[in-house]
Amino acid sequence: MKKIRISLMACLAVIACASVLFMHSCKEDDKLFAGVASSEVTILLGESYQYNLELTTSGDASADGITAQWSVADPSIASVDENGLVTALEVGSTVVTANLSNGQYVTSMVTVEKPESMYFQTWETSNGQTVKTNVEEVFYQPDGLPGECTVYMTVAANELNAADSLRLSIEDTNIARFAGYDNPSINFNDTVVPVDADTIRFRIKPYVEGVTRVYVANGNLKSYLTINVGPVVSLTWIQNSETVSNSMQVYLQDGETKLTAYAQVRPSEMWQRTDLYDYEVTQNNPDNPAALIEDFDQSVEGEISWTIKPQALGTTKMTVTSRGQQLSFVLKVVDKERVAVNAVTINYNGSPVGYKSADSTFVGQVSASTARPTIFFEAVTTPQNAAATWPVQWSSSDPSIASCENNDGNFTLHRDGEVEIMASSGSQEEGTEHPMQTASVRLIIKTDVTGISIATGMRSTLMVGEAVQYRYTTTPSGLNPEVTWHSSDETKARFDADGTLHALATTGDTPVQIWVETGTLSSDRMNITIVDPITDYDYTGADYYHSFTSSNGRLNITAQRPGDDNVSDLYAYLDVTTLADGTYTVGENMRDVTFVYNGLTTYVTAGTITVRTVNGKPEFDIDLEIGLETGAIHLSGSLDSENYFED
Repeated sequence: MKKIRISLMACLAVIACASVLFMHSCKEDDKLFAGVASSEVTILLGESYQYNLELTTSGDASADGITAQWSVADPSIASVDENGLVTALEVGSTVVTANLSNGQYVTSMVTVEKPESMYFQTWETSNGQTVKTNVEEVFYQPDGLPGECTVYMTVAANELNAADSLRLSIEDTNIARFAGYDNPSINFNDTVVPVDADTIRFRIKPYVEGVTRVYVANGNLKSYLTINVGPVVSLTWIQNSETVSNSMQVYLQDGETKLTAYAQVRPSEMWQRTDLYDYEVTQNNPDNPAALIEDFDQSVEGEISWTIKPQALGTTKMTVTSRGQQLSFVLKVVDKERVAVNAVTINYNGSPVGYKSADSTFVGQVSASTARPTIFFEAVTTPQNAAATWPVQWSSSDPSIASCENNDGNFTLHRDGEVEIMASSGSQEEGTEHPMQTASVRLIIKTDVTGISIATGMRSTLMVGEAVQYRYTTTPSGLNPEVTWHSSDETKARFDADGTLHALATTGDTPVQIWVETGTLSSDRMNITIVDPITDYDYTGADYYHSFTSSNGRLNITAQRPGDDNVSDLYAYLDVTTLADGTYTVGENMRDVTFVYNGLTTYVTAGTITVRTVNGKPEFDIDLEIGLETGAIHLSGSLDSENYFED
């Protein structure tokens, strides 16, 4: 049996359990076993442990050319580099795995513990950046020439007691030095700081560009922070004024499509320092590159831009590096017809309120008011350029509540209510490779009412037995709030919830008052007089004249019976533009029939009026009915041409 040990690096302080070899075999005859020295490892927060991969063979098996790729299940607990060096980041447990190039794998459990006295788990810089000690690096730059800026840092020391003291030191005082402490009770003597507070604040002053460490120690325990004095380059990819992800699709169309990518440089004054960053382009197919850089531009302060032109189907990768930072941009050039919509997102005021993809749906809710007559939504497709192939289509589940006339996401609010706003992109064809995705958001329109009143034109005199529905108006107009109708005397007039007033008894000299309320708002009060119902009315023998308006079909018949000083008016709207002979029926070709007698107006509920022309004059046969809850009033009789006179 042959045993090969791949030893990569010495380990730091570690607490490990008994050595156990993890093995995952391949074939039955010639075998290769892989393992690590410990199946369980315990390390302290901020420290590291080096895994050594052991390969054992039998028979003719060989370990030549075997490589390992290291990974960690929870990168928030610990990190692992390409050589198997694990660094503790947070208290907890995770699994480290080494995947071998021959398909085998090795696992080990890593537990990160906090030391008995963990003084300095995090540091906080004056610009609000919080970093882990011993792990991360702080970049900062002077605001002007070196030496003109003071940087503040905070060390969390809430676990220390008054008997402890801290020793501060800087590895290279040519790069930075201590400038003092903010705690009034601390006597600054360059080295030792007594602790009598939960937080210690001290200042570090940079002098020249470079990298050094600041150490804070208590006995044998030591914590450090790496500070990099010099300009900071913050890399961010931007397209169409929006930050984009590291993977993006653009489609190739007649070789004319171009993409402009930007990397932001912070601070902006350093954007012309070309020594601070570098970039490279990697083609998957160098013989037929997917995209080429046509232009590199530094003319805009704080930005580096590249104009990229797709050349062929394929993938290219651009990488920008700056002072340890790296940002990659993967550009996929695909055929226009193959750009599929993976998802649609609806944004309102810059925040997602609705989302739809093949496996995920989110429907949010937005409130609005008709006091602001429009509302604007924005739709974003994933990938963004898919909208060029499949334009977004906007729709509303109820256009009478909210509608989008120009398909631009700008919706007009017509009235209060609840409606679903939808944005769709993709193909509507069945079985297509580009199925439509539809995102939606629930829009609730509710406008606050500032005033309410009883509608004008409502009747103030009713007959006993009548039931009349009253209406209201609001400020702003057109709202539909919940309302309550009231009567000052429900023994004489009583309301239904829908505003129908039932006349129950005569009011005499004291009218009933009615009003409507919504919330804390109330209308003015309206006086209602209730009288005894009229008797049946017979038109036979009455003198009459009539008028007809062709623009709205209104027929008016004014008649006075012999021996009656009162004049009656009968109003009706006919569905004709010319008064012609025939029978007109209430609710069919005749509507809104009103009978007015002795100052009392009431509505006709059923019946007919028959029109005929005799000697060039109209005659009317009337057979109408006014329905009351206590019975009915009949209007009947004939108006002959002999009794007709011109108005």
